[in-house]
Amino acid sequence: MKNNFGKIIRKETITTNSEVEISRNIRYTGFSYNLGTQFKKDFSDNFQLTLGGIVNFGSKLVSKRDVSYTENQDYTNSITTNLSSKDSALPIEMGFGFGILAKERYRLTFDFTQSNWDKVKNTETSEQYYRQKTYGLGVEILPERRRTEKLSETFIYRFGLNYDTGYYKTNKVEIDKLEATVGVGIPLNKVVLNVGYGYGIHGVQKNVAIRENYHMLNISMNIQDTWFKKRYLD
Repeated sequence: MKNNFGKIIRKETITTNSEVEISRNIRYTGFSYNLGTQFKKDFSDNFQLTLGGIVNFGSKLVSKRDVSYTENQDYTNSITTNLSSKDSALPIEMGFGFGILAKERYRLTFDFTQSNWDKVKNTETSEQYYRQKTYGLGVEILPERRRTEKLSETFIYRFGLNYDTGYYKTNKVEIDKLEATVGVGIPLNKVVLNVGYGYGIHGVQKNVAIRENYHMLNISMNIQDTWFKKRYLD
């Protein structure tokens, strides 16, 4: 189960004899439910296959809208209204993926997710929605299972590539996204420190109204399962 919440702010300025600014703040809240499954099979000592699937059920969102009108920065009029659940919703999302582990060192993964935004009717936004598809490809190189003398020989190396078709159009042009990532996992006693870098382009197509090139730096920490193993000998 997920709790979905957030706010969208839109501002418009209309210039005639007097300048009028219209500000719309819409707050959303709601819950959605997920189901997932996974299957793992060892075909030999050197080959393992993992399959998985998820379903995120769509949900209606409770919306509250605040609209304010400001004229010549002197006069402000505000209106607050509760929107109908028909005005906003989250679509159903389905996905599947597989992972292949070879020689206990090389892992290849692929994920695909589809969100049915084309079924969502939102009367509060002017964008055109369409069916969103996300593709993810990843490669992971694990350390060899032998006694190591150098810390670098225990590193976990990761590479990823993701493409997102997007789900809305601006000026009838789809806003997609392409992202590449690299990372390394550093074992520290019973903890793995993960450091990753990513570069992405939001708005890959030419002549698109929205285009953004961005960099990402991710730092996280995983607790290894050895923390939860019962000790039999002191």
